[in-house]
Parts: sequence; C-alpha cells; structure tokens
Amino acid sequence: MDAKRTLREIKLLQHLDHENGASIGDHYVTIAPVEDYQLPPHVRPSGPAKKPTPATVKKAEDVVSPMLAKGFIVGKDAINRAKSFDECHFLTSNASATVVSIDHKMRLRDKLNVGIGILNEIVKEMNDKLLISEMTKSAFAAADSARLEVNDQLFVVK
Repeated sequence: MDAKRTLREIKLLQHLDHENGASIGDHYVTIAPVEDYQLPPHVRPSGPAKKPTPATVKKAEDVVSPMLAKGFIVGKDAINRAKSFDECHFLTSNASATVVSIDHKMRLRDKLNVGIGILNEIVKEMNDKLLISEMTKSAFAAADSARLEVNDQLFVVK
C-alpha cells in the first residue's frame, strides 16, 4: 500500500524521518522524498473550499506527532478520517502546489545543492589541513594494536 503525502513544514519532515521503519497495523512506514512529484489533476480543488485555520492544523500535528513518537498504533479508522479530512480541505494538494511554486520561484533546490557542495569542499579542505582522517586511522590502529596485546596477555598459558 503506497500513500504519498506532502508536508508543509520541514520540522515535521525531520521529525517523521525518525519514524522510518515504524509500523501502522501490519504496514511499515517508509518516508522518502519524491523528486519532481506532480499532483494528479483530480486532486486540485475545483472551487472555493473551507480552509482550516493554522491553529487547527497545528493542533492536529501537536496531537498526532507525540502519539507516533511514543509508538501508538494508529488504527485504520483514524487513518481514514485523517485522509477524509485532508481530501475535504485539500491540505495536501494545496501544500504540494505551494511548495512546488516556491521551489520554482526561488530555486531553493538549486541553492541548497550549491550550499551543500560548498560545505563539502570546506570539510574536505579542513580535513586535508588538519589531517583528521589520518589521525583517526592512526588512533584506531593504535587502539586495535593495544587490544590485541591485551588479548594475547590474557590467553598466555602459565
């Protein structure tokens, strides 16, 4: 059973990333980004919809997130009600459209990729300058050598 949901807040996505592998009933939760996801045309709202207030949405997130974090198993009835609420108020489709629009306007994905590339270069330069990788390898080799010596001394037959 596959379900795609678009999340509005990065904090919620980060929180839900920790829920990877959890189970809901007899299904396992897998959370992964979908590249270039396009909403099906039938999901878009056709007319004015009653929109929940931000306080209502926040309250729902505040109630469900700790439940999942504590390992509560969410029943199919609760899942179906949440799905129905989402479809009624077009939360997922509106959020997806907004995220895609903002990403296209501000080119956030490109900016993040450039920032990550720069950060990786800085880390590599610092590693080369301070020889952190070499020192770490040496420390592990010394620790392993000491462990072997101690191990040999423990098994010496007297």
